[in-house]
Amino acid sequence: AAIDQDLAGNYRADLNDIDRVFLSMHGRPRQPQGVPEDTEKVKASQKRGSDGHEVAQRIAQQEMQVTQAALTRNPKSYSSWHHRKWIIQTHLVPLDAELRLVKQFMQADSRNFHCWSYWRLLVKLMGLSAEDQESYILGKIEDNFSNYSAWHERTRVLQDLNTERPTLSLAELLAADSQGQSASAAGNKATDAVRLQPLPGHVLQQEYELVKNAFYTEPHDQSSWLYLRWLIGNSLAGWQKAKGTPQEASATQAMKATLNDQASMCQEILQMEEQASGLDDRSGQKWPLLTLARLREVQHQLASPADSNCSEAQQIYHTLIEIDPFRKGYYIDAMHGKAAQVTRSLISPINASS
Repeated sequence: AAIDQDLAGNYRADLNDIDRVFLSMHGRPRQPQGVPEDTEKVKASQKRGSDGHEVAQRIAQQEMQVTQAALTRNPKSYSSWHHRKWIIQTHLVPLDAELRLVKQFMQADSRNFHCWSYWRLLVKLMGLSAEDQESYILGKIEDNFSNYSAWHERTRVLQDLNTERPTLSLAELLAADSQGQSASAAGNKATDAVRLQPLPGHVLQQEYELVKNAFYTEPHDQSSWLYLRWLIGNSLAGWQKAKGTPQEASATQAMKATLNDQASMCQEILQMEEQASGLDDRSGQKWPLLTLARLREVQHQLASPADSNCSEAQQIYHTLIEIDPFRKGYYIDAMHGKAAQVTRSLISPINASS
């Protein structure tokens, strides 16, 4: 009854009740995380026979029904998703059926990050290949380019497919923007991994084309612009890795070409926005302008000799203050070189603190 009253809100499962359920399901108390189980006790409990297993499966199924009812009413209930995750890790429910169900939830709201977190655990438990994951994620992106969760998952799965070390995630990029200058140390630490294992060039070219399609469809959406920054970070990392090798000259030319291509795309999108909205509403120009400013900064740093005073970037930041006055402080910091640490750290010495 208490659970029924709470279905429309958060499904709160008392830990003592969970322990009693687990005891019924497994014949032993739930083991706290990080504490090794007594092997002999586990073996003894496993000898209780198939009857106990059937009871456990029935209880698990009942718990799944309760959480499904809760999530139908409130698809973003933290505790309901958390309890459901706990149940599937007991291996008492069919995971194939769960995967089909979570895809149904995705159809209703493909941007529900709780659902993506659950999907990520499911595919891990099922051992779903990175190729299959990539295919599903791509489909979700193509359905809705504004799907931040799908873009974020794509950064993860591309790393699994193509690298041995993690790269800077979209979440870290977003956190860096939110935290300002204080994020520089974390940005430098995270981008060290990018330098070591950037995505291969042919993969990056495909991804640049994918995100370009997103810009022409949803130019106002933040998630695809963050994804572009992640791609540029990988390109810069590849160039950095080639420095001091016979491939340095060709890598430098390729890097400059990539920056020129992305800058030209930003300018083209800005022209489209001006034609569509005119000068009365320039809010849709924020992300292409901000990206263009960062690209110009990097282009000037790559120039020989390096030019740290990029006048065009400075002008763009002044324009952004007019368009987006609520973030005036951020743009002022950017003009003084204090807010571009994520991009800048990629082409700075590894131990630089910028």
